[in-house]
Amino acid sequence: MKKKINWWAIIAVLVIGVPVGYVGMGLLKKLIQKPEQESKEEELIEGAPYLSINDSDFTLKSKDGSATFEIDSNTAWEVSTEDGADWLTIEPSKGNGSTVITLTATDNQGDERKAKLKVSWTDKDDSKQTETLNVIQSEGEKEQEPTEETVSSSKPVKTVYANVNKSRVLFTASGGSQSITISSNTEWALTVKGGDWLTTDVTEGKGNKSIKLNALSIASTADRTATIVLTWNDDNGKSQTKSVSITQKGATPQPTPFLNVSSGKALFKSNGGSSTVNIKSNTDWDVTVSGGGDWLTVSPKQGKGNKSIVLKAVANASTADRSATVKISWKDDNGAAQSSTVSVSQTGAALKKLYLTVAQQKLSYDAAGGTKSLAVKSNTDWKVNVSATDGWLSVVGGQGNGNGNVKVKVEKNTGTSNRNAKLTVSWTDEKGEAQSSVVSVTQDKPATRHTISGPTKEELQPIVASGQKSSKVPDGCSVVVNGHNTTDYQAFRMGVNYKAYTNVKVTSVSSDANGKVTKITVTAIESKETE
Repeated sequence: MKKKINWWAIIAVLVIGVPVGYVGMGLLKKLIQKPEQESKEEELIEGAPYLSINDSDFTLKSKDGSATFEIDSNTAWEVSTEDGADWLTIEPSKGNGSTVITLTATDNQGDERKAKLKVSWTDKDDSKQTETLNVIQSEGEKEQEPTEETVSSSKPVKTVYANVNKSRVLFTASGGSQSITISSNTEWALTVKGGDWLTTDVTEGKGNKSIKLNALSIASTADRTATIVLTWNDDNGKSQTKSVSITQKGATPQPTPFLNVSSGKALFKSNGGSSTVNIKSNTDWDVTVSGGGDWLTVSPKQGKGNKSIVLKAVANASTADRSATVKISWKDDNGAAQSSTVSVSQTGAALKKLYLTVAQQKLSYDAAGGTKSLAVKSNTDWKVNVSATDGWLSVVGGQGNGNGNVKVKVEKNTGTSNRNAKLTVSWTDEKGEAQSSVVSVTQDKPATRHTISGPTKEELQPIVASGQKSSKVPDGCSVVVNGHNTTDYQAFRMGVNYKAYTNVKVTSVSSDANGKVTKITVTAIESKETE
């Protein structure tokens, strides 16, 4: 084990002039060598592997020789002999953590014998460390060759005895079984004192026997002890006892359970995806999802300690946002339920812009009517509605989806006035609101035609010949004969040299906006000259 040197203290000793001698050297040695126990405590605080033993030199009796030593450790270890001493038994020879090791030697009937034990373990740097122990077994009593005198004079002497091979046994918090061995030539009894957590498979017997000790596990963090008492009667019938001290280490204190999540929120876009949440914990936990339906999944759904969970969301086809809650449940040191939550939200799909336009806002027809096309450009459903027209207006292809052409047919107008109607193209936008586009339809009335009842050829002849006005010619109406205005018929007669005209023909009739005849054009062929 690495020692630390208190250099400041050494300098102080040298400065004040401690005399060099036993006192000075002793003080310097103590300052240089940090106590082993402090070093061990420092390692314990740091959490590094450690191992120490409470003794390193053992002397065993030549007969029934045994000894015990304690290993104080928090790591795996192994005990072995360096020189292969088969007369020495080590129990247990390997383990993990603190325990009591029992050394048992076979009876020695020869010279003193020695063995070196090596306790091996691995430190925090994965370097192999060893602790060495020295074991000596005393010289045994050598047998003498019997003589005739000793054979004849000796009487058999029987000494009553009982021994147990261990003085201490150490159990871990998990309990379990260990063994002790009783060597005896008489009857004996075993008694357990100190608690019902420790039992033996045998409570009495005679002679040599192996006894199994059974310890229950311990939940408390405090150590507990018990004593096994071996009782027998000696040669004089007096009760004798030997004790085995039993210690069970308390349970390792459990850390306070906790659980934290890396984020309390997870946001997904409408196209879905995955998101990772890191869990930092030292206990068991479970994951549940609420409010998410089947669009959100989590994996894994349970675990222990630090781990990452993956949240997966499928694409959101709806335009509405949606949400869910991921709950991570665990229990505190009192067994009470605790939880941490992650709020999950996903945006709705983006709104698709819907539109509709018409190529013309007005369709015009003459009195004859006919059919025209109305182009519709759109990316949604639409329908054409026709205002009341008494059937003179109709459409073909009046509904559709996307682009289309509507045939608009207008019947012949036989009335005396213009006609008007409306085409309404209806559709719904991306917000679900009704929209429409309106097209005006107009049709002209028929052209005005006036029927002139006169004057006739016979009526115009006397007009031309005599200059008299016919009642068939309205007042203010001019009569043009052969290019001459004949409003003044007499002047007209004189102008054409009083010629008489026959074969009169009306070539045109003009009227004003109200249908009144304003001009009559005629041609006349001269028949004879009048003086």
